[in-house]
Parts: sequence; structure tokens; C-alpha cells
Amino acid sequence: MKKKKKAEKSQIGAAIKQINWKLFARLFLSFAVIVPFYFVCVYYRLKFVVHLYAITLLVLCLAYVILARGYSIKPLDESLLPDDWDAETKMRYLENDAKRKKIAKNLLYFIIPIMFTFMFDMIYINFFG
Repeated sequence: MKKKKKAEKSQIGAAIKQINWKLFARLFLSFAVIVPFYFVCVYYRLKFVVHLYAITLLVLCLAYVILARGYSIKPLDESLLPDDWDAETKMRYLENDAKRKKIAKNLLYFIIPIMFTFMFDMIYINFFG
């Protein structure tokens, strides 16, 4: 019986160690800023906030798709680039691609909380409103 409890505790401990705490903190902070601002504005009946969040979400999603060059997960390498490019152009393109994907990843810190804000609001309006 004790061995089973120890095994459960060690699995939980291993799972906690695998959590990316930096990512968790950034997402928690963005939620802590974006969600309360929206609901305070809705509480005070500021009509522009819904449109502002919708336009912001649209722009951020478009920027994400453009910067990430679609939703491809496959990393680029030199073999996928055109053969008529010289080595220097290929290296610049690959470096630029890495920078763009990093910026796109950072946009998700804003996209995810705004999407969940709308989801929570729609659930509240449709079921409790």
C-alpha cells in the first residue's frame, strides 16, 4: 500500500517538474490583465470594448498566420529553399524565419487570453444572462 502511494507521489512530482513555469507565469499574467479589463469595461457598459477586442483578436490572428508562415510545424532547412539562391541568401532567410516564428509565438500570449475571454463571455451570455 505504501509503495503505491509513493509511486503516485513520484508521478505527480515528475509531472510538476515538467511544467514550463515561465510559460505558465506569462500566460497567467496576460490573463490577469486582459480578462479583468474586459469584464470591468462590460460591467460599466462601455460598448466599444467588445469591438476593440474583436478587432484586436482579428489583427493578432492575421499577424500570427503571416509571421508563422501558416500553421506548418515542419522546420525549414536549406534543401527546401530554391536552388538559385546563394548560401548567404538562404542563411538570411532561415535567420529571418526563426525571428518571425519567435515573434509569432509571443503573439499567442495575447491571442489565447482574448479568445478565452470571448468564450467565457459567450457562455455567460447564453447560459446565465
